[in-house]
Amino acid sequence: MAEEVNEVMIKRSKKIVKLIALTSVAACLALSGCASDSTDSDVAVEESGETEETDDEAEEPEEAEEVSEAEEVTADPEPEPEPEPEPEPEPVTWFDEHGLEITPQGEFEFKTQWICWLDDYEASTRHKAGDDLTVPATVTITETTEGVEDGYKKVVASFDYDWAKFFYSYTPIVSYDRGLGSVKPSTWVSAFDRYTGTSFEPGDVVIPIEYDGTTYDVTCTFEWNHDYDYDTGKLAVSCVVTLICPEDYDGAVFDIGCGTKYDPEKQENDSVVGDIDYSEPLNLDDIPVYNDSDYPHIYFSSSNE
Repeated sequence: MAEEVNEVMIKRSKKIVKLIALTSVAACLALSGCASDSTDSDVAVEESGETEETDDEAEEPEEAEEVSEAEEVTADPEPEPEPEPEPEPEPVTWFDEHGLEITPQGEFEFKTQWICWLDDYEASTRHKAGDDLTVPATVTITETTEGVEDGYKKVVASFDYDWAKFFYSYTPIVSYDRGLGSVKPSTWVSAFDRYTGTSFEPGDVVIPIEYDGTTYDVTCTFEWNHDYDYDTGKLAVSCVVTLICPEDYDGAVFDIGCGTKYDPEKQENDSVVGDIDYSEPLNLDDIPVYNDSDYPHIYFSSSNE
């Protein structure tokens, strides 16, 4: 009996030892499985290319920004572009200072007064003026380089008007005697430099003109043509002004208007020709007819400007 009991106890002890061994193996397997899972996860993360950012890595852009701002502060500022100089204004011409305007070529009218035109021009201007009248006229201006020296041009202004219809319907204040003279509209045709107001009178005389820093020599001639026929009633007048000047000169202005200025104190018209000294170039401010606002002159140029 005792032998049987011992045998049973030995069998039970062997089973317990096996059970303990199996339990230990299972625990090891479990632990090794966890380690395997962790390794596989790390491998998966590495294969996907994704890594978690650390706190140090997240702060790196801020440090870069701080460096960039520091560079901006310490960097030399770019020089400001210098402002472009303003262009110098065009010099004001004598013509503009006097508030004058250019009239387009073609048909126009000018205001004047009747005068008694005698054989002696001096005596004619001394007569008292008649009534005012407005005369229709035409003007054409041409330019050419033919027939002049190289570097020069010829500018020709042609004024034409007919005063027959005024003459035959007008009863003059001064007595009219065909043998002595006739009553005619007072007319002044001239040319001058728009920049300085220098007159090109008296004609056939070289007038020095300063333009754009250069002095030019200008000559001017006047040719009056009268086609009078009292029997047929034709009383046409034309005046051709020819200017010879440098080709690049653009300051010539031509004008027409009343040629006398009545002085109420003297009760006569000023003598335009007799009282003017042509020994040196004249300015239009020194010629009486240009200062008479009652009979404004009409101004023209080859460019209509």
